[in-house]
Amino acid sequence: MAAAQYDERDHEEEILLGDFSDVATLSSHFVGILDEAFYGRSLDLGQRSRRSSRSSFAVEEDIPLVDMNSPQSDRQMAVENQVAESEERHMENLLLANEWLPYTLRPCYLLFLITVSMGLGITVLMLTWHSTANDGLTVANNSTALLFGWRFAPTLFAVIYNLLESLLLQDVKRTESFARLSHDESSLAKHTLLRSSSFWWNDPQDALSKHRSNGKRSWTLFWSSIANILGFLVISPLSAALLSVQDKSITRKAEFSTMLVPHKTALNMTADDETYLRSTSALLHNLKTSAWLSNDYAILPFWPTNTENIPLGATLARTPQTWESTTTIFKVDLECSSMELAAAGSFVPGAEYSVTVASEENLSRNNSYESMKLQSEDGCIYCMAWQSSDEHAARGFWNLGGGSWAHLSRDNYTSLNRDDISPSNVFSNFSSECGSRDVFFISSPYNNGSMKAKGEICSTSYYMADIATTVSISASVSKVSFDQVAFDSGKRVIDSAYLNSSSIETLFLGSGWSDKSQGSLDDNEDGEQRINGPLIPIMAKYNDDIISILGNVNLADEAQSAKQRFFGEAFLTTIGTQSAPPFDGQILIPEERIVVNLGIGVASGSILLLSAAMFTAVLFHSRLRRRPLNLARDPGSAAAIASLLTNQTKTCACFEGSDRLSENLLRRTLTNKRFLMRRGELVIKLTEQTKQQGSGGFTDLEKQSTTKDWRPAVLRGWNRLAMLLVFATLIVGLAILYAEARRSALHQTFFVYQLHFSAENRFVTALAPYSIIPTLIAILVKLWWSALEDTFKRLQPYIMMAREPTMVSRGLEISYSHTKSLWTVWKAISNKHWLLALICLGAFWTEELVIIGMSALWERDPGSFSHNLILSRQYELRTIPNLFLTSMSVSPSQGDLVSWNVISQIHGNGANGWLYGALIELAYNGSHSMWTSNDWAFAPVDITNVSVPVIQNTGSNTSVTLNEHSQKLGASTNVTVDTPALRGRIECTPVDLSNTSNWLTTLNFSDKSEWDPSSTPPGLELGYSLGASKDLQYGGYMSLGGEDSPAYTTFFADHGNLVCCTNVTNGVPGRAAIGYWSPITLEMDPNNTPERNFTIKWIVGKPLDSLEDDSLYSTLENYTAPNVAYFRTGYFVWEEPPQMTALNCMPIFESSDAKVTVDLADAYVQKYSLNSAPVNATAAWSDEWFLHNRTMAITEDEEAFWSQNVTVSYGYIFLKAILTAAHIKTISPGPAELMDRQLEDTDDRLFNFRMTGLNVDFMSYAALSLASRDVEALLDPSTLESLSNRVFSTFFQHFVAENITLDSGSYGFQPLNATVPWDLTPILDPGDETKAWSYQDKNTSLVTNKTAAAILHTEIEQLNMAPTAVILCIVMLSLLTATTVLLQIGYKDCFKALPRDVDTLASVLGFVYGSPKLLRWVGENREKSEAYGQAQENEDSKDSKDKMMTRMGWFDGSRWGIEIIDKDPEPDQQT
Repeated sequence: MAAAQYDERDHEEEILLGDFSDVATLSSHFVGILDEAFYGRSLDLGQRSRRSSRSSFAVEEDIPLVDMNSPQSDRQMAVENQVAESEERHMENLLLANEWLPYTLRPCYLLFLITVSMGLGITVLMLTWHSTANDGLTVANNSTALLFGWRFAPTLFAVIYNLLESLLLQDVKRTESFARLSHDESSLAKHTLLRSSSFWWNDPQDALSKHRSNGKRSWTLFWSSIANILGFLVISPLSAALLSVQDKSITRKAEFSTMLVPHKTALNMTADDETYLRSTSALLHNLKTSAWLSNDYAILPFWPTNTENIPLGATLARTPQTWESTTTIFKVDLECSSMELAAAGSFVPGAEYSVTVASEENLSRNNSYESMKLQSEDGCIYCMAWQSSDEHAARGFWNLGGGSWAHLSRDNYTSLNRDDISPSNVFSNFSSECGSRDVFFISSPYNNGSMKAKGEICSTSYYMADIATTVSISASVSKVSFDQVAFDSGKRVIDSAYLNSSSIETLFLGSGWSDKSQGSLDDNEDGEQRINGPLIPIMAKYNDDIISILGNVNLADEAQSAKQRFFGEAFLTTIGTQSAPPFDGQILIPEERIVVNLGIGVASGSILLLSAAMFTAVLFHSRLRRRPLNLARDPGSAAAIASLLTNQTKTCACFEGSDRLSENLLRRTLTNKRFLMRRGELVIKLTEQTKQQGSGGFTDLEKQSTTKDWRPAVLRGWNRLAMLLVFATLIVGLAILYAEARRSALHQTFFVYQLHFSAENRFVTALAPYSIIPTLIAILVKLWWSALEDTFKRLQPYIMMAREPTMVSRGLEISYSHTKSLWTVWKAISNKHWLLALICLGAFWTEELVIIGMSALWERDPGSFSHNLILSRQYELRTIPNLFLTSMSVSPSQGDLVSWNVISQIHGNGANGWLYGALIELAYNGSHSMWTSNDWAFAPVDITNVSVPVIQNTGSNTSVTLNEHSQKLGASTNVTVDTPALRGRIECTPVDLSNTSNWLTTLNFSDKSEWDPSSTPPGLELGYSLGASKDLQYGGYMSLGGEDSPAYTTFFADHGNLVCCTNVTNGVPGRAAIGYWSPITLEMDPNNTPERNFTIKWIVGKPLDSLEDDSLYSTLENYTAPNVAYFRTGYFVWEEPPQMTALNCMPIFESSDAKVTVDLADAYVQKYSLNSAPVNATAAWSDEWFLHNRTMAITEDEEAFWSQNVTVSYGYIFLKAILTAAHIKTISPGPAELMDRQLEDTDDRLFNFRMTGLNVDFMSYAALSLASRDVEALLDPSTLESLSNRVFSTFFQHFVAENITLDSGSYGFQPLNATVPWDLTPILDPGDETKAWSYQDKNTSLVTNKTAAAILHTEIEQLNMAPTAVILCIVMLSLLTATTVLLQIGYKDCFKALPRDVDTLASVLGFVYGSPKLLRWVGENREKSEAYGQAQENEDSKDSKDKMMTRMGWFDGSRWGIEIIDKDPEPDQQT
């Protein structure tokens, strides 16, 4: 059998192959199969031949001698058996001989890395898609797991992923020199043996350089370096901004309900007190009564089916959300033509031109008329006439002016005259061109032949369309919107089968407007113009100023708004609460969601997938047949590098004299020499040039060796000082930023600026420097510390051997280069390399904790910017009383008109806003008054001139001011200021109603002597009536106390008997409720002075219709029949005793100082806090209707009236205003003062509700609304008190906060330092009005400072720092600082023992080439050592290593390097 021979000393490149035996050939093929299975490589024929050659050589050496005298066949068989046994013994070493591969380059690791890259990439892209499609991943709650998940998980995964990449790149870089040496051609030493670890940015260039790698490109190095660069420069920084918390609207499918609109019959509109009140409130006071209605459209309400109550008010839900569905939109369209005054004067309508007379039978050509003619552009002529001979008519519309709105086919102008004027005295006619349309006009009085008038002639159309509608609900506003263009294109005229339009026309032009928006309180006495119908609220908007409204060019628009609003209110009233079948829609709920940044997610996912492709390329190019290494073991240790020279005497000769040479001198000599790797050993390629230079050219250079500091820059003192400065700066900077963030947050543009990227006008992503820069800083710290770690890991074994003899296992054979931080820490501690352990621990901190902590430093949240201001105060709490000028009749029969005058001024013309505003807020979820919150009203401070600075630029092209910023972000700008506060509340005690005789009268209908059976309820023998007495004169009273302390109150607002409102259907009484607030008096006398306390009553039962009391007529014999009809009264009968709850309430007014935050845009209070405990506001009760100077005047009727000033405090005013509002028409005692108070005036409907089954004042109606219209709930005393207290406080807020002026303030607030008028005479003595009283008003002020310090707030974007991340970063940086200080102080001289760095193969080879013991030991243990053969180390080998020591130093007096010494060397050997 021929053996392969290879003489390395004589022939460097020559390989002689002999003949293979059959067994050797089979074993070679078997080895190839195992290579494919375990190492993913397939060797070419040449490689297999070389392996077979080596196997044959080994087998040949181990074959024992056999008996040559035995037969040939037996001898051959024995040889073959011995060969087979030898092959089996060497098979394991044979598999790995000279074919070592780092584990990161093995298929299992690369496939794992490819799988991880693809998995992460697909996961990130899927999460990005899911986040985009579903407005985020999940709800951001405060759970610890979720917080960790979105704040730290992305960076944690990025750090671990970068760690896996860096392990691969590290092994690729440290084996690159061997890969180049293993090429078929030899390689220059400067690109291999002298190749040091370069910076990461040089790796791609180094890989692509053919010159450095024998004309080939190192794709393994290129793709692994590119993947690593993308990992730590792109993926890691972007991971910090991958996830964020944003406010998103989450869409959920939902079922909606709506109201059932009947379709089988035409809808007949209905209207009640609520309808007209809501319409008047919206038109006159711009109050929002329902989110479904506007002055342009009416929308059929819809709501989620799981809603507890049908949402019809101004606010539809308590939590912000959005509803989307299709519903029906209604619109009223008025097509109008303007009418101008054509003629006015004394003429008979129709005498001068041809007209169609509307009232021919009543129009006499012989009478004198005052007439007015209006004419439109389309030929319509409209005339009105008043009979001149009628004195009252002359004093009415013609002389006073006014307006009217009527339908021409239903013309009726009774309301334009006094109630006792016959309709026949007012005439109208119109031409045929007018058709069946509406006409409305406004005219001034006719004075000296002059009159101004204008009008409109209009036709009405009703439209509807089914349109997709969006309901946006915020914390304070509900807004319904739809596509108006889509409505205009899809609208259709409402068919008469669907809507009876005449029903809405009749209601719209009816008398309900005057019930809820009465023109004046004196029943149109002289001096008041006449208006009717829907013109009442329109005129009231202009304070009934005819000249102003005549100049309004938008009169037609005002008219359309009025008709549209009334249509909507009547529509909601008519359709009721019956629900239609549910239908589909969707709800958008605002949530804080964890969102994937679209741009970053796509970029990160794409890079991860691209990295997977790169690692696939690495797997392909790193197979040993494409990138052979010719290594038998990990080349990291000094022993492994020494093994490269085991049998290479010529290679060793190349390093002769290089023991202590500097790196530069070493490079100068070796740079152009060529080497190659063969069978795990380094072979020099002798060229003609190298032969001429000789193999050992270092001897002459030994004397040129320099003492220049060879240490890497990372170990230099200046570098460590610089890093100490960086660490200290980072620690101090983090501490300062954290303190600043805690104090006022970080909102400057530098911190919150974002780079916005979009494509095709669609937002793609936003990159925020605040999320990327900290991660980049952490990466830079990591890179520096990693460089320090790599240097120490490389030098540590050599430093230990240079300092003292070291065991082989802790010096010669140890290597830290290929291990990562935590494992290195444990390994270093095991070998007692303490500083290295500390540095590697610091590397772990920088790589994992610092990067993760720095990436989680910032949290971008909405914040508030504060700016100090000085504001001017304008108002303070009222300390001086309110002043009124009143008139009082001298005649006692006319009664005392002082209170009537004051209250009429407070309620104005019946359109006073504070009563309406309070009711709308409570009953229909309307908005509250400015400068009010909860139960407090605050003195307004002037904020109209507040200037706002430029705050920040978060990424737009230009900076924005506070107002612009607020508009863009939906944010609000607020002002916080200290100001006085005022509130009203009540404290109530339940009234004992156990003695029913105090409030209930029993009616025995079976007593025929008292009752006429024909007038009593059929079949009812015993009934009940409210009242403590059968005497109807006192029937409206109820007793509150016993004989010792008598006190009385009324069921109604005054002492009139209740006659409304029953709920009888087909003779069967239903449940009805009555609720009124009324004063308490000590006598049953309407002229008795009321106490401060008042009562709140709530009565529920089933009343019958009232019964007439004929005995009352005897007292009316002096009055005509019409008066008898007016004063007719009777009992309000109940079959069963009704349930009643009554409260005796004491009004309390309190004041305090408050810190109030209001919205700069609308002055609504956002929050407040009291600076002091509330105190009793004594100024509320200081003046009780005190009279001052009097002046007498004589009227045209020769009646004497006294004019006098009255001072009264706001407590009395407010209490009287709310307690008399329900009977505003009858607060003045008139003729027969007792009789006209025995019956509630059901025509007085201005500030109460009289509907079927309900008779309540505004306050009780508000309480009922707060109780969700549950009449039974208010029978509970505590519920009634709680809700009534809220009602009282809200009405008082509107009372003191509205109609405030700079000159006079309001009822509760006065101008700063206000005084009593200097010419106001003293208060008259109530007992003797000819004298001044001892008590007089004094000028006092509660505020002396005319300015107020304020703080301006605006919602901005700000950065908050996570305390956990800050503490983590500061602690880690502090530990790094301490480690750096320790390195600077204690270990600065530990490297002086080494002559040069060991970052190249040549440097280490220069330390071992002349160590015979070391080389011999390495050669002897090639197959026995664990590292070489990858087999388990035997006990003899372990004992051998424990006995051997290595030292780095001088040997034999001339040799400096690494050599093996005995465990206990002689003293001279350690020199």
